Amino acid sequence: MFEFNRNKITPRIGSLPSRGLLLRGLLLMLCTLLVTGCGLSKTRADILLPGYKSVKHYLVFEDLSLPPGQLLIVGPTRGLNGFEEIKVGEPFRFSRKYDTRIYLVPVEFSTEAWNQESLQAWPSVIPPVSEINSVPLISSVAEVITNLCFDGVVDGQPVFGVVSQVKLDSLGQVVNPTTFLLIILLLVGVGLALCFYASRRLKAGPLQRQRSGENRRVESS
Repeated sequence: MFEFNRNKITPRIGSLPSRGLLLRGLLLMLCTLLVTGCGLSKTRADILLPGYKSVKHYLVFEDLSLPPGQLLIVGPTRGLNGFEEIKVGEPFRFSRKYDTRIYLVPVEFSTEAWNQESLQAWPSVIPPVSEINSVPLISSVAEVITNLCFDGVVDGQPVFGVVSQVKLDSLGQVVNPTTFLLIILLLVGVGLALCFYASRRLKAGPLQRQRSGENRRVESS
């Protein structure tokens, strides 16, 4: 860390700040890649990783043609949240943590009987989409909306499909999927630039010390 001189002790030229820049560059790239990797991996719905923020994920049916005399009810099989009827154009929440299911029941089925025990007698399925409950802090996504469709009844069970999915920011504007990728590439580029600049300074340090020593010898002679 220090170079000994007869008269004083001085820091080696370019060592301390250059190594600091190198560490900052490596740390920036490591954090960026770590956040990106965690975002691509599947995590438990009830765990919010460091560097992430929570978002709301809604499901909606823009068109719903059910069999005559039938309606859809959505609700959890765990927890204390209530049940609600699914209506066209009205978004609703779901949760993998609480095992949300969509039930197909007769219209005469009393709303007072909408509970976990009574609904077990009716056909049900989990939503055909993975829940997105968190995104990296650098992402502008605040809300996810998945549009579903009813494909009919197969072997007594309702079948649903995914029509489309959009990610919205806090202002309700559609988030361009390439924006997040550009931010990641920019951060990695900044990290590489810092590492390159720091490595150049570290390599230049011995040469500068050599030239400084030569100048001192010339002056003393």
